[in-house]
Amino acid sequence: MSLNSQITLTELIKMAWNNKKVMIIFLLISIFMGTMLTGTKDAEYHSTIEVTVDLEPPFPGNINIKSKNILREFINKLYSEDNFRNWGENTVEILFENIKSPDLEIRTVKNNKTIANLSHKNINIHNEIVDYLEFTNTTLTNKYTSRALYEKKIIEDSISKSPDGILMRDLLQRERFINSVNSGMKLFKIKDEPPNELHSTSIYITLLLYLIMGLLLGVIYLITIEQFKRTRS
Repeated sequence: MSLNSQITLTELIKMAWNNKKVMIIFLLISIFMGTMLTGTKDAEYHSTIEVTVDLEPPFPGNINIKSKNILREFINKLYSEDNFRNWGENTVEILFENIKSPDLEIRTVKNNKTIANLSHKNINIHNEIVDYLEFTNTTLTNKYTSRALYEKKIIEDSISKSPDGILMRDLLQRERFINSVNSGMKLFKIKDEPPNELHSTSIYITLLLYLIMGLLLGVIYLITIEQFKRTRS
């Protein structure tokens, strides 16, 4: 084949323009293939769950220190296998290993607030994690309520024998706590946002690569046809 039969860039652009329908067909096929490939990938979701101290236990101590301590106890309880087993007898979506997974990040941002960031591919996992947090919240609330009831009885016995202003204050604190729990309050308020689907940049990169591949295949097809025509002539 002589040099005269080689296709110049100008001719290539003109060929692509004159054969727009062919180029569009190659582009559409490549986009379809790229969409099919990315569509087979599991969707990924991100959830943010906020846990704040809503009810202080009625026991001595600085408020900030108490909040920090019960938050720490809350987190430790979450990572307790016994606590998970007590909750998860009927669960089918998550295992105890999921709680310790790097996909679930639990961190304290303030003395009275904890943030749980969760990445997952099954939207039901979000609901079960929230349910597990609520279960742990109820468990700790019941624990502190039982302690308040026990101490209330002891204080009442002491007051009946020897009335005392400090004991009356302690009694009122425990009664307020117990009444708050009876009205429906718990130690923590759990606020969860609906899971957001992550749009990974890899999806767009894949589609772009398939688009470029379709463009190149279309160009190669046109060059092959043109070279064949020139060879025959």
